[in-house]
Amino acid sequence: MKPKTLFDHIKQITEKKVSKGYWESLSESEEKSFSTYLVNRYLSMNMNWIDFVNSLQKYTIGLLRPKEVYHVYEEFIPQGKVYLKWIKGKANKKYNDKLVDYVRQYYEVSSVEAKDYIDILSKDEKGIESLVNIVKTYGVDEKELKRVMK
Repeated sequence: MKPKTLFDHIKQITEKKVSKGYWESLSESEEKSFSTYLVNRYLSMNMNWIDFVNSLQKYTIGLLRPKEVYHVYEEFIPQGKVYLKWIKGKANKKYNDKLVDYVRQYYEVSSVEAKDYIDILSKDEKGIESLVNIVKTYGVDEKELKRVMK
């Protein structure tokens, strides 16, 4: 039998509810796969449960052991099949390293801040024009400019 994962624990909380000895049947490594933070995050993806999960969060992180957190959720989360969609963060855009370096030097900021500047400036025509002017101040010719601005 394959070891239980975080998703098995969440499924047990939301769907099964018949096996009262579920937690007791887990091995030590399966118990460690129960991450209170991730369970809270997943359960809060359901709009009907978000307030409940949020109100319990101050107790579930640190005060209660994972076993106790599991039993609280098992008792209070309604039974039924539910789809909990994970919300992903925005993907980082990949910029030309030379462009990042030019903006970094021009504004005298870190590379991370330079990428933020490029994000902001590349949203409209005036901003793109500003980026082109920044690159041109470093003596870049038109051919190289096109390559840098890709």
